[in-house]
Amino acid sequence: MSEKSTILLRKDTIKSLKNKKAHPRQSYDEVIRHMSQIVQRIKQR
Repeated sequence: MSEKSTILLRKDTIKSLKNKKAHPRQSYDEVIRHMSQIVQRIKQR
Protein backbone atom coordinates (compact mmCIF):
# COMPACT_ATOMS: atom_id res chain seq x y z
CA MET A 1 0.00 0.00 0.00
CA SER A 2 1.40 3.38 -0.98
CA GLU A 3 1.91 6.17 1.53
CA LYS A 4 -0.45 8.52 -0.31
CA SER A 5 -3.38 6.08 -0.32
CA THR A 6 -2.84 5.42 3.39
CA ILE A 7 -3.06 9.14 4.16
CA LEU A 8 -6.16 9.53 2.00
CA LEU A 9 -7.71 6.52 3.69
CA ARG A 10 -7.04 8.04 7.10
CA LYS A 11 -8.68 11.33 6.06
CA ASP A 12 -11.74 9.45 4.76
CA THR A 13 -11.93 7.47 7.98
CA ILE A 14 -11.84 10.59 10.14
CA LYS A 15 -14.45 12.23 7.93
CA SER A 16 -16.83 9.26 8.12
CA LEU A 17 -16.37 9.02 11.89
CA LYS A 18 -17.28 12.69 12.26
CA ASN A 19 -20.39 12.12 10.14
CA LYS A 20 -21.60 9.26 12.35
CA LYS A 21 -21.38 10.48 15.92
CA ALA A 22 -24.82 9.03 16.74
CA HIS A 23 -23.57 5.43 17.07
CA PRO A 24 -19.80 5.45 17.71
CA ARG A 25 -19.52 1.69 18.10
CA GLN A 26 -21.45 1.01 14.91
CA SER A 27 -19.51 3.59 12.90
CA TYR A 28 -16.25 2.12 14.22
CA ASP A 29 -17.24 -1.30 12.85
CA GLU A 30 -18.27 0.29 9.55
CA VAL A 31 -14.95 2.08 9.22
CA ILE A 32 -13.01 -1.14 9.83
CA ARG A 33 -15.13 -2.95 7.25
CA HIS A 34 -14.61 -0.08 4.81
CA MET A 35 -10.85 -0.08 5.39
CA SER A 36 -10.55 -3.82 4.87
CA GLN A 37 -12.50 -3.49 1.59
CA ILE A 38 -10.05 -0.83 0.40
CA VAL A 39 -7.08 -2.98 1.41
CA GLN A 40 -8.54 -5.90 -0.55
CA ARG A 41 -9.01 -3.67 -3.59
CA ILE A 42 -5.40 -2.44 -3.40
CA LYS A 43 -4.08 -6.00 -3.05
CA GLN A 44 -5.99 -7.13 -6.15
CA ARG A 45 -4.13 -4.66 -8.39
